[in-house]
Amino acid sequence: MKKTFLILLFPSFIFAQDGAFRYFISFNNKANTDYSINIPEQYLSLKTIAKRQKYGIPIDSTDLPISAQYLNVLRLEGFVIENKSKWFNGVVVSTFDSFLIQTLNHNFIDTVISFGSWQNTKKASEKWDINYSTADYADAYNQLNMLGGHQLHNNGYKGSGMTIASYPNLKVMNL
Repeated sequence: MKKTFLILLFPSFIFAQDGAFRYFISFNNKANTDYSINIPEQYLSLKTIAKRQKYGIPIDSTDLPISAQYLNVLRLEGFVIENKSKWFNGVVVSTFDSFLIQTLNHNFIDTVISFGSWQNTKKASEKWDINYSTADYADAYNQLNMLGGHQLHNNGYKGSGMTIASYPNLKVMNL
């Protein structure tokens, strides 16, 4: 439990409030990778392979590293790769140019999630001038009111600041 908690908090320590815009970009596939499922020694440790054999866990495409070609394309377009996840087949990138993400038009990109800018220069009351309605919470709106969530909003607690970005030709995940 403690390890899980630390893993969840770790990204908040890495991403200082520097004003950069951060995005999670997931890829359609693991094509163009330099590795093969048939030679797992190239990207998995011998200890990991032994554990998988012991417990009968097959090695599959989720174990393959992210394509270096995909990462190079993102770097060339001006993004900084902050973190990679081969199991989610995606990366967290950052940029100081919020319009740069709109230039992405590659067939290998599946989903883009925007975390916005993490620069914290405004007071909470100025930052979150939002009126919440049924549309914002869908089926959870009634539960939010039963638990007193509307009172939190009235007291200035307006949300996490995460926004979902929508771009042409990209499927956007709901958080």
